Amino acid sequence: MPVEDTLPDASNSLATLLDKEARCFRKEEKKILVWAGGLTAIILWMAHRATIDMPSFVSDMRIFLVLLVSIGAGLVGQIYRSSYRRKNALAQSVAQSCRREQVGLLIQTLRVQNTPVRTLAKRALIPLLPTLQASDALLLGDVERKILLRQLAISPDDYGYRDLTELFSRSAFRREVDLRVSILKALEQVGGAKELPVVERLSRGMLLALQGMPALERLSSVPDEVREAARQCLPYLQVRANEQRASEQLLRASSQHALS
Repeated sequence: MPVEDTLPDASNSLATLLDKEARCFRKEEKKILVWAGGLTAIILWMAHRATIDMPSFVSDMRIFLVLLVSIGAGLVGQIYRSSYRRKNALAQSVAQSCRREQVGLLIQTLRVQNTPVRTLAKRALIPLLPTLQASDALLLGDVERKILLRQLAISPDDYGYRDLTELFSRSAFRREVDLRVSILKALEQVGGAKELPVVERLSRGMLLALQGMPALERLSSVPDEVREAARQCLPYLQVRANEQRASEQLLRASSQHALS
């Protein structure tokens, strides 16, 4: 079934497409691994053959190079066409899902391995996140909160998370700053103890190292707007974190009293 046929309903289609995107990405990774494994096996076989029969090796090498270029071009073309179709479907679905109830799905879209789609999701989230109220806390699960915290842990001027066409774009930097400010505005309403450490570091102009890097604080170029938004968000998180700790202590005391 074509990807485009899965777009009748905005919310359901986006959830379906995100799931499909994850499956397709895993399939593409497997194809690349199989391709690399087969290529390695052929190279090893030809290296062994070269020690036995050099003239045949030269002939085989020519055939191998032709096959390598042909199969490689076909594989790249197939992956590109599939990615292009999924990108168009996701872009259409994201454009139709700019409602507060869909904020969780839009946040999940930030994990899609397609920079233009992630950019579209960011543009949708920038005006949407500040509209969240305390009653909307349940719209964000652990997965969505981790994604938002990861966004806050990435410097807005980190070129590794931009499309090639906007590496040195000031508008791209502006968008990344606006996204982080919007996340912090949302956390004023729906954040809590889990978000407190990251926001505290941001308020001091520091970031927590990303996963895979040493878990140490590192100086980073945190824009003044982001730092100020973190400072404004901090009191809300501290109050909510204290309330959560008090609630947990009361619950433990009640459990111990019941057991005694």
